[in-house]
Amino acid sequence: MARLFKNIFKILPSFIKIKAYRMLGAKIGRGFKMGYGSFINVKLLKNISIGENVSLGKHVKIESKKLVIGNDIEIGNHVNISARQFVTIGDESVIGNNTTIGGMQFHDSSFFMGKRVHVYQDCFLNTSKPLTLEDGVGVGGGTYIFTHGSWQNAYEGFPFAFAPVTIKKNAWLPWRVFVMPGVIIGENATIGSDALVGKDIPARSFAVGVPAKVIKSNHEYIKEMNELQKIQLMNEIFADYKLYVKEFDGQEAKIETNNHIIELTMQNNFRICYDLNEKSNPNKNKLLLTELNEHDKLEIGVLDLKNKRVHYTTDKSTNDFINYLTSYGIRFDKIGKYA
Repeated sequence: MARLFKNIFKILPSFIKIKAYRMLGAKIGRGFKMGYGSFINVKLLKNISIGENVSLGKHVKIESKKLVIGNDIEIGNHVNISARQFVTIGDESVIGNNTTIGGMQFHDSSFFMGKRVHVYQDCFLNTSKPLTLEDGVGVGGGTYIFTHGSWQNAYEGFPFAFAPVTIKKNAWLPWRVFVMPGVIIGENATIGSDALVGKDIPARSFAVGVPAKVIKSNHEYIKEMNELQKIQLMNEIFADYKLYVKEFDGQEAKIETNNHIIELTMQNNFRICYDLNEKSNPNKNKLLLTELNEHDKLEIGVLDLKNKRVHYTTDKSTNDFINYLTSYGIRFDKIGKYA
């Protein structure tokens, strides 16, 4: 009977399922969408907390004792997520199609996914033991992460492993990486495609191979950018964005440079300014976003590149540019919005 109820519930329209969850005690924010065949199985519905603008694709299944989903989350089609103790997914995160997060469950099975994490399609992330993906982690498609490894008889001496896995902030695992139980991948580390990671990888390092070995670290891998290099990078970003808005929005834009000041002005009077002119300049290492009108220049955004902070309006041009910067790996902690 319970299985029959679940199967019927899955095919109900999204708004009916959401209303039912709310009536039974789940906390669900505005803009929540559930695709056809999707289902959340949490025994106590009061243990469900879902933020605003969350989208579950078709045939998504989530199972846990406690579920916490933040704001602005996108979960693709045919995604299964299970972790006995809790599932947590932070703001602005994405899980791609055909991804499984789960596997054999134990008393401490859990899954924590921080803010702005992107898991691409066709991944298998094992949650037998606690699996943690900290803020800003990128997991490429076809990646496998295991917190348990056993098959042959341990009593007969065959190897086995049961241990948590932690991927630290802003680490990047490109496509088809295999991570073994007990591994910690350090902050801002990068793993080469097709690597097998069996041991901890230090922060700010680049590791490749089977088994993965560190080939570059710190300044060998991450170069210190001088002001000229930063200007060159911003010139490249502005030039690319000019072509982007013309192709996708049909808008013309112009770029003006004056010493260490670069400005891009779009046809709709949206302007982006990058200034490295003086060491004492309070706007150094910041992008100023403004909107020009007949009478004045209205500030609508300040993007602090050094401290990864941003104040902005919900203006479409601002949001589009912030999203565009992510293609260069430039992301922000959104600490405030202008009224």
